[in-house]
Amino acid sequence: MWSAAGGSSPLLVVCYTNHALDQFLDGLCAVVRGRGAVVRVGGRSRSARLATCLLKELRKNARATRTAPRRIFLNRVEARTDMELQQVISP
Repeated sequence: MWSAAGGSSPLLVVCYTNHALDQFLDGLCAVVRGRGAVVRVGGRSRSARLATCLLKELRKNARATRTAPRRIFLNRVEARTDMELQQVISP
């Protein structure tokens, strides 16, 4: 959204129904351009236009296009599991 400082700032929209939110965001998507400009949280959208704006889809696409090797992420999971086991073992 526009701000006097020249930058952009996030806008949180809360609607009573999912349908109302979809209608509002459909109109906003027609005005706002750019990947990630609109992010819809929640999976109960029935709008085809908003399918690419769902947080779940954005996360899935980000994971598919990441450049870090997969072993780094697997090692992170293993390290977290080891730390949790150490917390359980030591009082």
